[in-house]
Amino acid sequence: MNSIGRSGMATKSGWSLLAERCLPCFRKPYASIFSTFYLPFVLLLFALIFRAVSLEFRSKRISPKWRSFWDVMFFAGSTLAALLFGVAVGALMQGVADFRAWGFPRLDA
Repeated sequence: MNSIGRSGMATKSGWSLLAERCLPCFRKPYASIFSTFYLPFVLLLFALIFRAVSLEFRSKRISPKWRSFWDVMFFAGSTLAALLFGVAVGALMQGVADFRAWGFPRLDA
C-alpha cells in the first residue's frame, strides 16, 4: 500500500475524465449503459471512494491496530470494486437489448 501513494489517485481521475469526454460521441449507448447499471456503478463509486479514504487515513496514526483496521478496509473496498466491475462486464457480455434496457435485471425481484 505504501507504493500506491498519489499516483493511484491520478489514474482514477484520468479514467473519469476519459469517460466524461466520451459522452458527446456516444450518447445513446452511454445513456443506456449508465441507466441500466446505475446501482452497480453507484456502489462501485462508493467502493473506490472508500478505498481512497482508507489509503489516506492509514498513515494518520502509527498504532498497529489503526493500520490493520484500514488495511482491512482497503481490502474490502478493493474486493467490492473488483466484484462490481465483474458484475458490470458480465452483464454487458450478456447483452443490452437495443439500448433500451432499464434497471438491473439480476437484482429485480
